[in-house]
Amino acid sequence: MKCPRCSHEQDKVLESRQNRDSTTIRRRRECLNCGYRFTSYEKIEEKPIIVIKKNGSQQPFDIKKVERGILTCTDKLKINHEDIEKILQRIEDNVREIARNKKVVKSTEIGEETLKPVFQSLTLE
Repeated sequence: MKCPRCSHEQDKVLESRQNRDSTTIRRRRECLNCGYRFTSYEKIEEKPIIVIKKNGSQQPFDIKKVERGILTCTDKLKINHEDIEKILQRIEDNVREIARNKKVVKSTEIGEETLKPVFQSLTLE
């Protein structure tokens, strides 16, 4: 890992921590040349999920598109941003489960997964 200050390539790891979901590791590092301390993150690189749209075209899955749709639909409601983040994480996890090994998912399946939290909240009220 190159030091952001001096570009030296040798460092030592001072501390490692996983996030709550165990999907990312945060490492505190110290450059052996200049002593500068910096943070790096490790995440498993996954193959992109391909979305097959109704017209047959294909594009990579982008959770930001789902987020924009949810934010547009809920902009007048007082919904906590943390709650939206939890919903997005659940949607992304479910889409990855649907795609599994084939790494392909239909856009209608993403729509159904997006609506599940809405229907769940309606049945709880």
